[in-house]
Amino acid sequence: MVYKPKEKPRREADDLKPWLKLAKWKLQAEQDLGKIEGLRLCVLRLAHVYGGYTSKYMATALCLARVWQHEGETMKWLWDRHLRTNTVHVEDAARAMWTAAEWYSKSGDVRKPPPVFNLVDHGETCKLLLSLLLFQTTKLTYNFSTNSPRNPSRYPPPNLQHTHVLRR
Repeated sequence: MVYKPKEKPRREADDLKPWLKLAKWKLQAEQDLGKIEGLRLCVLRLAHVYGGYTSKYMATALCLARVWQHEGETMKWLWDRHLRTNTVHVEDAARAMWTAAEWYSKSGDVRKPPPVFNLVDHGETCKLLLSLLLFQTTKLTYNFSTNSPRNPSRYPPPNLQHTHVLRR
């Protein structure tokens, strides 16, 4: 999310252009930490982490799918089915963090600028694949929008906002 959008996968040296507030904060944190004298910093930019005990993107998608299933409605994605969603399994992320720490500890020197590594699997995950996986789990029907709204929060899913706030 910190790279300028392009069709091809991003490399660590590609142009930076964060497109979400969270990505801007993460990039700012990288830059600020890189200014600390003597800090042995190695930056790992993680894709969406999934797997046991993770609670972010994939877990949220599964929870929302269950809510749509409970409501008996079609799950609506705000973006095209081909939109890529880079992922990495939690065990691969943990192994990469450990490997990076061991590698850096052996180098002995503080590196300026700090080394940067993108952590992503080769799964080429997209919205369609995620939907197919959710369908296997929930038998939920889904559809995609070809128009991505500039402010998705202005388009709450029907009934869901009302349902999870008012029902107990």
